[in-house]
Amino acid sequence: MARIVISDSSVLMDLAVGRLLEAVLTLPFDFVIPDVMLEQELVDLDGYDPAMLCEMGFQAGELANVQAAFDLFVEHRKDVGLNDCFALAMAEQTQGILMTGDQGLRRVSRNRGVEVRGTLWVTSELATQENVDAAGLLDGLERIKQHPRTRLPR
Repeated sequence: MARIVISDSSVLMDLAVGRLLEAVLTLPFDFVIPDVMLEQELVDLDGYDPAMLCEMGFQAGELANVQAAFDLFVEHRKDVGLNDCFALAMAEQTQGILMTGDQGLRRVSRNRGVEVRGTLWVTSELATQENVDAAGLLDGLERIKQHPRTRLPR
């Protein structure tokens, strides 16, 4: 099963606001959130907290080679944050797909040969796999579009 490493709280916020988190976990992927992100970044996800995410089925991932994240940060600190580097290193080490909404991280990841996906990809997967009906998906996307703390690509 393909591993999806979630790199930032913005993607999780999109899915939480759209009330799509539970549906995402029905897709045939392992969704992994780096442990540093669970501990430091995920404070308010529209009613969800880090413990709830793990109880729902998101996996907490621990980076096998922490030095790799620090090396990435030293090399790319103008474009990405340290926690982003942990997610990127985890995606590289596990040959996973990185899921992010951060443009700088997308650019660095693609330059390093890491496959990158975002909110619209996962909603497209939900539609293709018919895990959410069209009305529910449209409602979720509208919620995301209207919320002040979320963003969809134009």
